[in-house]
Amino acid sequence: MTAATPAQVHEDSASTLVPTAARYLSESRELEVSFGNHFKGRWAVDSLQMLRFGETGWESLPSPTDAELSDVVLWEGKDVVEFPTIDQHYSIPALLRGQLGSKQWMKKISAK
Repeated sequence: MTAATPAQVHEDSASTLVPTAARYLSESRELEVSFGNHFKGRWAVDSLQMLRFGETGWESLPSPTDAELSDVVLWEGKDVVEFPTIDQHYSIPALLRGQLGSKQWMKKISAK
């Protein structure tokens, strides 16, 4: 019997995790996604790349308010979480991999 590598375990776990709920935690400014009764993932919303298309192209979205972030939904396929009020959506598998935005964004927030 061969032991699974850490990458295989991570890949297998991510593919079997099915989100059941999502909510915004205003006291910590975090997005929380529940995966049944056994696991919850949390991500700081200020670390998520938020973009909008403006007059000169893509630009960063100003920091959203708690009221704007309180509207959180899971898409029907349960693979995307969305903040519909501010038109921002994120792939849950990408979040589980630690991908919070583009490669350039990830370099920027890693440097902080």
